[in-house]
Amino acid sequence: MKSLNRESILGARDIKKIKVDVPEWGGSIYIAPLTVGQRDKMLSDLREGGEGDVALLRMLLFISTVQDADGNLLFTKEDIPELENKSATAIDRIFNATEELAAVTEDSLGK
Repeated sequence: MKSLNRESILGARDIKKIKVDVPEWGGSIYIAPLTVGQRDKMLSDLREGGEGDVALLRMLLFISTVQDADGNLLFTKEDIPELENKSATAIDRIFNATEELAAVTEDSLGK
């Protein structure tokens, strides 16, 4: 393997998004793994909301990774109450794809 330098690390395209079909909503969305900044923000939000809150963790991961085709995040924390009323099947499909893509584990979240 080649030796990396600052420029090669900062210039690396290491965030790859994937398309997820959501038939319950009649279309597709895109997801991308968390950046370090997004992960740290999510952990901070999780601590504020209660670290043991699995539902909050799922919603924070969802809003931190769901994008449109141009890479724009579609949701914010303010959308969580409305998202909680959406199809569990659809949300689970996206969450599972995100979890797999991002390799999110309790260890990776510092639990």
